[in-house]
Amino acid sequence: GEDDLVLVNRLLQEMSPERPILVENCHGQSAENKPNRDLPPAEGCPYNMYRTSKDIRSFYASMLHNLDSVDVYHKNNESYPGCWAFPDMLVLGTWKSMTDQEMRSHFGAWSIVSSPLILSHDVNDDDVTDQIWDLISNREVLAINQAYVGDSGGLYAWSEKTVDHLEFYTDGRPDHVVTVPARQYFSKPLGGGTVAVLLMNCIDDGATMTAIFRDIPGLLCKQDDCQYHVRDVWNHRDIGFFDDSYSVPVDGRDAAFLILDYVERTT
Repeated sequence: GEDDLVLVNRLLQEMSPERPILVENCHGQSAENKPNRDLPPAEGCPYNMYRTSKDIRSFYASMLHNLDSVDVYHKNNESYPGCWAFPDMLVLGTWKSMTDQEMRSHFGAWSIVSSPLILSHDVNDDDVTDQIWDLISNREVLAINQAYVGDSGGLYAWSEKTVDHLEFYTDGRPDHVVTVPARQYFSKPLGGGTVAVLLMNCIDDGATMTAIFRDIPGLLCKQDDCQYHVRDVWNHRDIGFFDDSYSVPVDGRDAAFLILDYVERTT
């Protein structure tokens, strides 16, 4: 394939000056093809999104592996409007090999790290579309994905305990073991002190997960007496006001998706 992406981008723009063409750099994990913010955009990021990982497969383990690949680019502030880190397409409803809980984690994780949300299921299969429609049409989740206030969103805390998940192959390659923290905590600022939080439970059994407010990047209050309003994004439901932290039961391989708004105390 063509490696000179500056040239490819220039030729595409010349071919279609009035209709922008979406360009993906699919040279996954290749350092020389990652953004360089010291150069003009046409040279430093001559594409709209760039792969951070190998090809995703329709397994929970593969999703976790690709999600982890975004972390370094978030930490380096190398995922931003017009130049998004991309851990590959969504595999919701493909091969029907992921559970509802796993697909919810997948969609929530891609959304909170600002990944482009590229669907890959058979759109002519009404049964599959119906199965995932409530998930992919959740406007609150889509708004979180589209928000950007200087931080693309990413991992802010994780458990010391880890868990192994197995990615299967049927082409003769050895199966791949993916080791990840048993619990992962993601956040993304939405502006005005409002922050989205995704609590991912990566083990098979249910667990109670706690968002400790002072640990979450972007929240206005870092004291022990902070109060926040908590909203459940999946169910479009206001949960209430909480001091210091919020705990929620999360099913195995599922994720809780929340929006936190700071509430200034009155005396």
